[in-house]
Amino acid sequence: MGGGGSRQPVPALYPDLAALEERAGPRRAGGRPGLREIHLRKDERGDTGLRLRNVDQGLFVRLVEAGSPAALAGLRFGDQVLQLDGRSCAGWSSGRARRALRKASAEKLVLVVRDSPFQCTVTVHKDSAGRLGFVLKKGQIVSLAQDGSAARNGLLTRHRVCEVNGQDVVGLQDKQLTEVLAAAGRAVTLAVIPAVIYKRVAKR
Repeated sequence: MGGGGSRQPVPALYPDLAALEERAGPRRAGGRPGLREIHLRKDERGDTGLRLRNVDQGLFVRLVEAGSPAALAGLRFGDQVLQLDGRSCAGWSSGRARRALRKASAEKLVLVVRDSPFQCTVTVHKDSAGRLGFVLKKGQIVSLAQDGSAARNGLLTRHRVCEVNGQDVVGLQDKQLTEVLAAAGRAVTLAVIPAVIYKRVAKR
């Protein structure tokens, strides 16, 4: 049985969530819809490729394995899981979430997910030498070039780069991340998250 998944808008059967999305106001620049329903099925190993962690009584995605059903369905680091198969996940421990995923049907698992509430996007432009105007160390922005594109567009230090032009880069070494940035076009859209939040969500 092959793994896979799909994302769908939150339907009327979740009227409270649909109303919440309606009240959410403008979306973040370059962001995806605030709330969405995702259908998953497990792969040949009986796994979704999704790892969750409790942070402040909320349940968040701490890892999405590359090429997994979760990745194919569009789940990303930092997304908040609100419901799992119709049950509210508020207050769930990481262990309870792990057990629920393990016990879930191999053919259909339904999640209601909120885009990462901690993440924002910033678009920066390379200069004539191909520089973006910031320095990375262990995936974290540690310094900004004065009057460079990164600084002018509001990028901040002590933030972790999670995506480059929509590509998930969580877990990449600095050399790999630098290669991804170098291969990107002149305009580069970064999804970033405060480093302190990243450490809490990513912690095993």
